[in-house]
Amino acid sequence: MRLNISHEKKIETKIKNQALVEKKRRIIIKAAVKLFVKKGFHKTTISEIANESGLTPGTLYNYIREKEDMLFLMHEFFQKKFLKQIDLGIHQGTNI
Repeated sequence: MRLNISHEKKIETKIKNQALVEKKRRIIIKAAVKLFVKKGFHKTTISEIANESGLTPGTLYNYIREKEDMLFLMHEFFQKKFLKQIDLGIHQGTNI
């Protein structure tokens, strides 16, 4: 059995290389999580997230449209990690 949950919403990007998009978004998500934990969502700026990610704000906007998109991307990122662990547990026969 393989668990799979698809999402209706897709965050548009200006970048065509999907592997690059996923790589950069992981970096952006990690930076955003760090800052959101420290400062909260509303007090964290795009500039701060870009700086923490090693990107410029303009470059960051190539991967997201708005700060709220990061909440969706975080949810998707952590959901995939969670489902992967469940799937691994099912295939290994371990209790979760």
